[in-house]
Amino acid sequence: MPEDKVCSLRGADIKNILENEFNVCRSLSATYDLLHRLGYSCLQPRPEHYKTDPELQEKFKRELPENLDKVARAHPGKRIRVYFQDEARFGQQGSMTRVWAPKGSRPRVVRQTEYQYVWVIGAVCPQTGRAEGLLSPRLNVDVINVFLSEFSQRLPEEEHAVMIWDGAGFHTGKRVVVPENVTLIVLPPYSPELNPIENLWRYLKSHYWSNRTYASYEALEEAATDSCRKAVLDEELMKTVCAADHVLQTRNQ
Repeated sequence: MPEDKVCSLRGADIKNILENEFNVCRSLSATYDLLHRLGYSCLQPRPEHYKTDPELQEKFKRELPENLDKVARAHPGKRIRVYFQDEARFGQQGSMTRVWAPKGSRPRVVRQTEYQYVWVIGAVCPQTGRAEGLLSPRLNVDVINVFLSEFSQRLPEEEHAVMIWDGAGFHTGKRVVVPENVTLIVLPPYSPELNPIENLWRYLKSHYWSNRTYASYEALEEAATDSCRKAVLDEELMKTVCAADHVLQTRNQ
């Protein structure tokens, strides 16, 4: 509660709440046991932008099946595949992830604080697990157009892709060139939780990109390429990592 004036409650804090508000005295171990029996665990929250509009998100999910049907009707004879697209910056501003270590210890890893980075641009189809990607030292409309062109050329002849992405300026500007076999749908503002490819970036960071240092841009590019080959090209893994329950299949899928 706001009056607690803390960001997170420890077991000792909950023990005090039991005593002060409910007149129940428990040991610290019994307090933790109670929390676990009630189904609670200390979890890492998912980030949410303070400008997120839940009603707009629900409207998007509600209208998405009909929007996909419209695309299907506009492209008869084509199999509609839904892709989610996004970009991640991978660089020398290092991140850390959990490691196995003896209880009571505090393992150390080097955290790099330099400034070179590479942009990893990707699109994943949650239904098939198929993914496409591009690495670039910069991110702008021209790079996005290259990505769209390469993506379009690699689509099977019998498919039409619906690409769902956010409303970044380099996605929505007049200079964006949309291939004929691609239809774009823009997510509601501040809604990364509706874009399952965000889970891919977390997966890559926790499994491949953390607890390491990179000497140069070339080293970053090599590491990004290697991790994408190991993870992103694994279609069964992508079906799991980028699962999208809010996407309903169109009638011709």
